[in-house]
Amino acid sequence: MLKTKIPNLCQSEQRYALDIMLGEFLGLVFEVETYAGDVIEITRPGDSAND
Repeated sequence: MLKTKIPNLCQSEQRYALDIMLGEFLGLVFEVETYAGDVIEITRPGDSAND
């Protein structure tokens, strides 16, 4: 499962875009959490940023 971190700004729009791109187009399972950063981060199990 992918883990995505999105900035606190425009959360619903970002979640929608991720649902369409990752969920609908690619059929991937992912979870979304918000954080105080300014970029979208996508990691997978085993990535050093995810540890």
